[in-house]
Amino acid sequence: MFGVSEDGMMLQKAAVIFYYFHFAILMNLPTSTFAAFYVVVCYHLRCLLKRFARTYISDNDGIVDYKKLLRSFSSLHGTIQSIDNKLSIFVPLLTTNVSLTVAFVVSDMLRHSNFYSSCFTCLDRVEKYINMVHAVILFVSVTISASLVHEAYDELRSEARRSLVLSDRVFTNEHLKFMICMEKGACLTVHKIVKIRRSFIVATFGCVVTYMLILDNMLVIA
Repeated sequence: MFGVSEDGMMLQKAAVIFYYFHFAILMNLPTSTFAAFYVVVCYHLRCLLKRFARTYISDNDGIVDYKKLLRSFSSLHGTIQSIDNKLSIFVPLLTTNVSLTVAFVVSDMLRHSNFYSSCFTCLDRVEKYINMVHAVILFVSVTISASLVHEAYDELRSEARRSLVLSDRVFTNEHLKFMICMEKGACLTVHKIVKIRRSFIVATFGCVVTYMLILDNMLVIA
């Protein structure tokens, strides 16, 4: 290889390892970049929700300027909705990626007895497992980060209700508008299809495993 006969095998192995390494990095780079960006965005949204609750509700002992509170919450709610409108389209793509990756690897392990035979090199097996683990890690980090935003909003809503209970003021239009806005909810979604909560992780993997086993059995019978 490259005009060198004695070290041909070593150079060939080094070239193969170099190819697999860079191929794995380049193939997973787009999803990794999006996942890292999404996690950072979710972290900042959660911090904004907690700071909003601490500043305007928790530290006021029931004495709240609801007109100012309503303006601030409307701005925060609009920010969350705007971010969800722009980023929610990528969550189904990430979900499809992890579903197909896990389904293909597990299906090969179940159906093909030659999965560990000589036709599959060690690097092929390592690449399959690395891609599967990488996809699962990205999916879990994205969904957990988004679910934490929803949980922070639930905490904010409970604090707002507690503040209203402790308040001795007569309910005004600002009170009612604020509670109506709170009940609408603000969370990240899967392209406006379903809200991202912790149960979404379990439901997704449950669907992948269930339908993978059904399709695998249908192919075996056929």
